[in-house]
Amino acid sequence: MSPIRFPMTSLLSFVTLAAVLLPLAALSDTATWIGGTGNWTDAANWSTGIVPNDAADADPKTDVVIDGNPASTATVTLTSGSPIIAGALTVDEGDSLSIRKSNNGSQNFRFSSMENAGTIQMSSHASGNAQNTTVRISGGVLWNKNEGSIQVSGVNSRNRTSINFRVPDNSRNDGTITITQVSSDRNNAAMNVETNGVFTNNGVIRLFLSGNYGSSSTGVSLSFSDGTKDGVTSVLGTGTLILSHDETRDTSQAGYCKITGATSTQVLTNGPLHTMEGGGSIDKFALVNEGLVRASETNWALSVGGDYTDLGGKALVNRETGRMVAISNAGLFLGSNTSKPSQFLNEGLLEARTGSFIQFRKGATHSNVKGENQIPAQFQLGGSFAGGGRIVPPRPVTLLNGSVVSPGDLSNTDGTGASTAGTLTFATNLVLSTETTLDFQFGRCEAGGYDAVVVEGSLTLAGTLRISALNGIRPSGTYRIFTCNPGELTGDETSLVLDVAQGVAAPLILINTTDGTVDAFFPPPETVLLFR
Repeated sequence: MSPIRFPMTSLLSFVTLAAVLLPLAALSDTATWIGGTGNWTDAANWSTGIVPNDAADADPKTDVVIDGNPASTATVTLTSGSPIIAGALTVDEGDSLSIRKSNNGSQNFRFSSMENAGTIQMSSHASGNAQNTTVRISGGVLWNKNEGSIQVSGVNSRNRTSINFRVPDNSRNDGTITITQVSSDRNNAAMNVETNGVFTNNGVIRLFLSGNYGSSSTGVSLSFSDGTKDGVTSVLGTGTLILSHDETRDTSQAGYCKITGATSTQVLTNGPLHTMEGGGSIDKFALVNEGLVRASETNWALSVGGDYTDLGGKALVNRETGRMVAISNAGLFLGSNTSKPSQFLNEGLLEARTGSFIQFRKGATHSNVKGENQIPAQFQLGGSFAGGGRIVPPRPVTLLNGSVVSPGDLSNTDGTGASTAGTLTFATNLVLSTETTLDFQFGRCEAGGYDAVVVEGSLTLAGTLRISALNGIRPSGTYRIFTCNPGELTGDETSLVLDVAQGVAAPLILINTTDGTVDAFFPPPETVLLFR
């Protein structure tokens, strides 16, 4: 039998007709929301006429756009009781997607990537106990744009309910991400960045805990982990990561607000332009700070290190560009609070502002004591020290060569700006090195008008006393610049080398070892009498 032959024009017409008759979903891997306000699981709300990938074996996964039309607003609610596994998710500016469960038990929602310029809200089922809701991005990245808002909220009425937003490596936040847990026992909300690489934050990420709890398993967290024991994660960008509490919370209550890792031997680097601040804890990490770490909550201290002290030979480090600043009376805690010491290296600035403190727990030393149970007799510190508050070390302190002591609060709460006059307190014995710089400003002679240091212990005097005038005031009179325990002052008038600013008269240094005081006497200006 001879083969049947069709004219070329007929074959083209057949192919065209077949394409028209095929379901639209077969021709497109993108589903665009057209439903205004409605439910994800309603097929009529999608341009494809099919609910995007509510089957785990769908391949390829359908990309989803909500809504792609700048002239309209879309509000989509995803409350599926079955798994949703889609491709790339895009939420446009002005549009929103609410993801929560419609059933009890645990459920995953998966997207290959997520690009958000609108609002994405995530929460658990309001009436279910013992459940875990996870939104996971796998294969791509998260990009929360400038206009984007992502809200992860735990429920307030049920127990053992968790919601987890899992974000891949090399993701980026330029907008706002909030992770909130409200009043309820044993519930938690979390964001987990699964990376040993870089997470870029140019916006604001806020963790917020409210209410009073009886369980330590209640809280909010931002985790950096992919299960690698010795992973290194860098948080870069120009943004701020805030740990915060409802100020009405009872500080005696349980509950956590923390940045954490998978293992205590991981390293977390806070980039040179990035800020971590608030009250809560940064733990299960050897933190390397190149930017700003600031304790700023009124009632809640900021703790770096905490219970996780076996850092596998890694140190807590404040780099040369790093600033660790305590601006509230709740203070900043650094290092171990268990039996093992933790190594702390300071190359940057530590500022305890007036009314606040920086307290070291069982810190080791600047040397190579790394997580050993041996605690050296002296706590050695380098870097710069400023503020009008308190530095509280675990043992007597020796300041290393190259260190700087500059009493008085800096004019900006980020550890920058000009210094004001103030009294800095070291709550321990203090040994100054010959190459320590003592940067003191002198204004009026009355208390608070010049810089001073109080040592609640013994003082070994040494270093260069750099003298400058404050606010153009010429120093005159006797200024008490050091105070320590009576009879516990070592040094004499030759212990300090004077470095006097131009236009300021050199003082006479008066040391009273019996009283434990060091005074700087500036002669009064010459008086000239004119007779006519």
